[in-house]
Amino acid sequence: MNRAAAPMTPEGDRERLVPLMGAMNFRDLGGYRVGDGRRVRWGCVYRSDGLDQLTDTDQSVLAARGIRLVCDLRNDVEVTAAPSRLPDHPELRRLRFPIGGDTGKSATILERILAGEIRAFGTEAMSDLYVAVLEVAAVTLAEVVLLAAQSANHPMVFHSTAGKDRTGVAAARCCWVCSASATTTSSTTTS
Repeated sequence: MNRAAAPMTPEGDRERLVPLMGAMNFRDLGGYRVGDGRRVRWGCVYRSDGLDQLTDTDQSVLAARGIRLVCDLRNDVEVTAAPSRLPDHPELRRLRFPIGGDTGKSATILERILAGEIRAFGTEAMSDLYVAVLEVAAVTLAEVVLLAAQSANHPMVFHSTAGKDRTGVAAARCCWVCSASATTTSSTTTS
């Protein structure tokens, strides 16, 4: 399997963000320091926003990385509305791990803010949201982390629509399992 190396920064560290036109939040979890001073291996586990707007060039970039497993955290309504453009290949597996309700039946946070139902949505509300995701989706998140721990699945990507909340919590769980520092874990959920 041909895995293209991530671009290097002037400091010799790799770029975390994979430059794609149709997925703005496709990032490598590699490079984070873990508790014993080692680093998470680059090019094994990625997190992303939706893969529904990948350009032909994006598809080539990801094909060069040899993605073998896609874990889709979106619900049925999201998947139907925005199907993935990541092309199939013989070694690619796609697994669904829906987190969150049927968005067709309930208003999004943004819709509720715009309607005036939610007057403020600050740090405390975001923390509450992440705790709720952990509580509601504990088993699902554990399954994704177990898949990420198995080298036979590498390279893999897990994603949601925006690649922030659900995906951020999954990324934080992966880093936590690798004994990543609290600072590192925090930064994976807020970007």
